[in-house]
Amino acid sequence: MLQSNSSFPAFKISAQNFFYRNRCKTVAEVLIIAAMLFSASSASAHKISSWEPYKSLFEQGECQKLISHLKPLSKPRNWYDNRMWSRSRILNSKCQMQLDNYKAALKSLKQTPESEERDVWLFQKIRVLLKSGNQSKAITNIRKLLKLPEKFSYLQSLRDDLKNEFHTDKEVSLLFPLLHETRKNYKWFLSDYDLHALYIRGAKLKGIKPEHTYRVLGWLFPIDEKTARQSHKNLTAKDLKNMSPAELLKRVRTLTRLGLNDYLVKHLPQLRKWRSRKVLKKLGKAYLKALFVERFYYRIIIFQKKGQLSKLWSLPKET
Repeated sequence: MLQSNSSFPAFKISAQNFFYRNRCKTVAEVLIIAAMLFSASSASAHKISSWEPYKSLFEQGECQKLISHLKPLSKPRNWYDNRMWSRSRILNSKCQMQLDNYKAALKSLKQTPESEERDVWLFQKIRVLLKSGNQSKAITNIRKLLKLPEKFSYLQSLRDDLKNEFHTDKEVSLLFPLLHETRKNYKWFLSDYDLHALYIRGAKLKGIKPEHTYRVLGWLFPIDEKTARQSHKNLTAKDLKNMSPAELLKRVRTLTRLGLNDYLVKHLPQLRKWRSRKVLKKLGKAYLKALFVERFYYRIIIFQKKGQLSKLWSLPKET
């Protein structure tokens, strides 16, 4: 039920006085306290009904001010609903982490029955744990996040965080079990060239030999010509012989998508051995396309005259 209108004049004067005294403060700060003042005219006077001013302070990099404003608003009862309270706790944690206050950041993320958007809480907790050097607990929480249906929204950020925070042999050994147990869902982590390199490194440290399917993922997903060359150099003759047609063609598609046509012209002949006519024809089409893209027209004419496209790549002869 709304309060009596008789309280409005006094409220108006207090609001005017506030704006006069604080005209030099940031817009975000003024909005925060103004929201508190204007909320006094309703029955829910003690509840904050918008978190946008707080978000604005965060986006402006005003973490000290934001933490100060949120300090008396740490309980669900201070907010209009649990969702806004949850967001305020996460925002507070982000600021504490930026200021290297990791203990305070984790405290802000202590969940209660009122907590909403639990996947966001969990992801923020993972980031705080990683930044504070607690990789073991971070991995435990990553496993929890991967069980949630919302996990796909966080995979790219997780990949980036793992690459940034795991470097030493000890850290890579901690990371390896997570990468190994998720290998069947290789698109989560192992399709990333750098994470796959950490996986292979961790396997060596653990004395484990990964199956062919997962060992060659770095070869299938290079990120540039340097990694394309390095991943091929890392293969054994047995690895190359055991490549399935699907794996060969996936490698070719990746290199084509990266625009490495000049490299493809040199590389595709290395993949011919042990291939069926059907596979050779598909590789040959990719080879011919790369020649055209690189404008090797004279070479194409010579190959056609000598019948090499037909002989080497099972492509139909020109009539």
